[in-house]
Amino acid sequence: MLLVTGVNGGLGALVLERLAGREGVVAGSRTPQRVPAGVPARLVDFDRPRTLAEAFTGVRTLLLISAGAAEDDVVIARHGAAIGAAERAGVDHVVYTSLSGDGDHLPYALAHRWTERRLRASATLRWTVLRNGLYAEFLGAITAPGPDGVISAPLGDGRLAAVARADLAEAAVNVALAPAG
Repeated sequence: MLLVTGVNGGLGALVLERLAGREGVVAGSRTPQRVPAGVPARLVDFDRPRTLAEAFTGVRTLLLISAGAAEDDVVIARHGAAIGAAERAGVDHVVYTSLSGDGDHLPYALAHRWTERRLRASATLRWTVLRNGLYAEFLGAITAPGPDGVISAPLGDGRLAAVARADLAEAAVNVALAPAG
């Protein structure tokens, strides 16, 4: 069984769309009543770790979509609860959506770095880390061209690569369906 977390978020919803109709796929959400009709769903609330034991029962592969939007200590606690529950439930493989590079060069990537190190330290889990780039949709939402039509930022001579969330969802699905590869 493949359990996908965060299916009501931007990336998770796109992943779930691509998995629609597949046998053995379960959606995990804090609000399972919002999961599309016909999709098996389980309550997965990282802020209520007691929900995770039941949610992870029978799961072979866990697609752990980063529980980002919070302070680092909160995200670390959420990810720690999920990884610990996955270990206790006998999950075979965790696929985690991290970010490009190893994150060590980014001041806002503490929770991603911690999560990756926690996965590496697991004695029981196999894992895959997906190196997601900056969402093109996010970049588009926070930038606006100046009067000359140029979008500028304090990047010096650097460049910025962004990727469509739909492309990241496609990659996540491909990996989660065959994580051993």
